[in-house]
Amino acid sequence: MMRLPGKKHSDHSLSASAMLAITAVLVCGCRESGSATSTRDGRADGSTLAASVSDIKFPHDVAGLQFGIKREDAQKTCEDAGFKALLYERSFAGVGAVPAITCAGLPRSAPFGQFTQLEGMFCKDLLCVVKLVGYDGAKFEPLREAITKQYGPVRADHSSVPAHCTGAALAKCLQDGSARRLLVWSWSSGFPQKISSMIRLVHTASAQGEYVFLFFSDAAGSDLIATTAEQEAR
Repeated sequence: MMRLPGKKHSDHSLSASAMLAITAVLVCGCRESGSATSTRDGRADGSTLAASVSDIKFPHDVAGLQFGIKREDAQKTCEDAGFKALLYERSFAGVGAVPAITCAGLPRSAPFGQFTQLEGMFCKDLLCVVKLVGYDGAKFEPLREAITKQYGPVRADHSSVPAHCTGAALAKCLQDGSARRLLVWSWSSGFPQKISSMIRLVHTASAQGEYVFLFFSDAAGSDLIATTAEQEAR
């Protein structure tokens, strides 16, 4: 008979359902919660991301850019819509140089509105991350509500806003790094479960003003979006 530490037990055996639940936790870190299965994915910084199986599908394209297209195809999509496209490389700590594109406008309407600029990043020359840029920090909470309405509850909240950073002081705290606002929605697949796609909402600020970034990543870009969004939120 299996005994759990720190608990007093009778001589009765665990039920079959209890045994299955314990086995799931030991094998893959999963824990039953209603009809969905949740996992936690360890991060290098010690935090974790909660991933949940959902019937709501991750989008195949964002604002006119389809995941998996090549850089030249992304450039053509942007320019065909009448916007200037810039191809370049971005550098991130722990990742290095990442091929990227900035489109001066949106080839197609962005999900949830609020955005005026689009950036894409490429994994092995294929689009794996789309970043939407907005210039109004006040849109963070309305965006949280809109994304939650469409994709369900936030899977992980990495926000940290000290008491002295509330109200009018928030922008300065976001700028100097003493506060951050970062929310995650994620999908997982396989066994053991692994995050396969992700949405991250970031509120940040600089000397020029406040920004809201909305990152989408497919399976290939999940690790990249985790690193880039974390760094952009600092």
